[in-house]
Amino acid sequence: MTNDYEMADDNRSDLIYGKDKLLAPLLQDMLAPPHDMAAGSTDADYYRGNITAHGLGMPKVPVK
Repeated sequence: MTNDYEMADDNRSDLIYGKDKLLAPLLQDMLAPPHDMAAGSTDADYYRGNITAHGLGMPKVPVK
């Protein structure tokens, strides 16, 4: 998901997105992967965004 809305080019190699272009940069207090999961967390906690820089945080409340 980027602001690139027109995916057209005269060069095929410019349209290939490798891992370096797809990953977001690490922010302050983030651990570089690979790292252990936060204590007491599950895969679902990561998908739901319940993991903070300090470990397992409060679940996010869905916006209605």
